[in-house]
Amino acid sequence: SQGEPIGELVTIQHALASSPDDSDLLASEEKLLRDNLEYFFGPAQSGHDGDVELERQDADESDWPGKSWSYGHMRALWENGFIRKLYFDTGYMNDEDEDESKGGVAESMLRAILATPSARFIREMHLGEMWTEYWEDGEGPDMTHAVNAIADAPCKETLRVVSFDGGDHDLSGVSLDATGLWKACPNLEKATLYAGQLTLGDIDFPNGKKLAVQTGGLDSGDLAKVAKATMPKLKDLEIWFGNEEYGANCTIKDLKPLLDRSDLELARLGLMNSDFGDDICQALPTAPIMKSVKHLDLTMGIITDEGAKSLLAHKDSLSLSTLKIRGYFTDEAKAQLETLANKVKVENEGADEDYRYVEAGE
Repeated sequence: SQGEPIGELVTIQHALASSPDDSDLLASEEKLLRDNLEYFFGPAQSGHDGDVELERQDADESDWPGKSWSYGHMRALWENGFIRKLYFDTGYMNDEDEDESKGGVAESMLRAILATPSARFIREMHLGEMWTEYWEDGEGPDMTHAVNAIADAPCKETLRVVSFDGGDHDLSGVSLDATGLWKACPNLEKATLYAGQLTLGDIDFPNGKKLAVQTGGLDSGDLAKVAKATMPKLKDLEIWFGNEEYGANCTIKDLKPLLDRSDLELARLGLMNSDFGDDICQALPTAPIMKSVKHLDLTMGIITDEGAKSLLAHKDSLSLSTLKIRGYFTDEAKAQLETLANKVKVENEGADEDYRYVEAGE
């Protein structure tokens, strides 16, 4: 009634919550957004060929449960006038006339979006690609730009889920320094960190329920950060290790401090994408961290019959509901592995396969 566009959007979307197919309400919502694009979406976004269009997106089965709006590099799911879920991905920005670095342009755009009134209470954020011209020895997305933008955004207090998804770029070309994320977002509950060049920093994750560290080149120093992390509420922990060609240098010795943690009450543990899978299988069954684990994921890596035998030797002490495992097994070992849990998925590359690899490196 006082001419504030977000007030009108609150009113319209509140009504749509109970009448989602009301044609008059839908038309009013679209007109309001189109008439106030900069107010709701930030300044016009660069890096596109041709005009930037506002489009209504239908609900997806799980990722986007309601109708959302896409504009430029973003897609947003609104709830009662405010963005609840945001996806931002510039893709490869190929603007040769742009004076600033590509990453700087992407960061500026994300900052502008997060400064809009409707972005004040974002709870879930997914980041695809934010390009920079060069990082150290390569070229690719530098997702640290997103961390910087989030750290200064009003929604950092309300953010519950953040996921660095990597977009379409090769994993090894993505860089991310997540150091600033932990202090900036004290109420964060789920974090997915996907990057080939990954720095974790000191992890203070007091409300964290899920942490996924997805890389093809995990450094032992960063694994130590996970092992020492403050995460008393964690239920789901996933780590991808990688191999030495892409910077991974972790061994079972580096993993042991994490396995020895008896304070964690995990329901799910994923130790994945590892080239020392047999060592993991030998250490896991008697590890303190396993006391509450019901769902174990050992996929994407290199495990042989030796690792399978280590798990089978402790069959009675494992109380798994589900097991997922990938390796190079004989048919006999595969069949035995299928008895280790109520639900087992064995991805068998075959014991005779000479070329053995982790799934995520490049």
